Amino acid sequence: MHKLTLLLALGVTLAACVVNAQSPVIVGGQSILSATDAATLCEWVGEGPLSLTCLFSRSPGDGKSGLNFRMSCANRGRTFVVMEATCTDGQQYIIGGYNPQNWPSFGPMYVITNSILDRKGFVFNLTQGKILRQRTDAYAGAFQTYNDQSYGPVFGGGYDLYVGPAFDGNYARYYSYGDSAAANLFGVAGENTYFTVGRLDVFKITVVPEPSSTLPLLTGLAGISGMAVRRNKPSR
Repeated sequence: MHKLTLLLALGVTLAACVVNAQSPVIVGGQSILSATDAATLCEWVGEGPLSLTCLFSRSPGDGKSGLNFRMSCANRGRTFVVMEATCTDGQQYIIGGYNPQNWPSFGPMYVITNSILDRKGFVFNLTQGKILRQRTDAYAGAFQTYNDQSYGPVFGGGYDLYVGPAFDGNYARYYSYGDSAAANLFGVAGENTYFTVGRLDVFKITVVPEPSSTLPLLTGLAGISGMAVRRNKPSR
């Protein structure tokens, strides 16, 4: 019976690993992004569970600039930018953007996505559960990101989400991302919404492999456990 108990315990442990593999994995960062919010971002990307590895963190007063962001994140693949934003009315939000391409190490330049199929970026307001995807109804939606060596992360051609060189002068507006309501990621139409940046993290995105190799092992363990149970049943 000890062997049976061990097999069953191993099966439970592996089953738990399979379940956990369906959840996003967050490596590093400043706890701005909760597991629930990370799962929401993974759902919005739509590729299954993702692994998020922090490339760059900024905290108020640490002296980091847009140049530090560029040095840490340039040519590292697609990323989530997640930040604390305090608007001029005192309201606080967790906002950011998904860049499905590299942040170039040079500039100034826009990343232009003329094909609608390439317009996969989005900006988001996790506090309000809001996502604004690149527009497909106008050429304005082609402006995915703006890249300058001294700037922080910038999305859209308006800009839809702008972070300045010293993480100052930040604002959001409607231009490349959103719909016909013409509202920015704070829900404000027709004008810029200014905010200050608190903590900010940039995460590199990779897809978590499906645990296909684990499932046959679980099936095998289930069969062995069943055989052991039948073998240990008292005969009548």
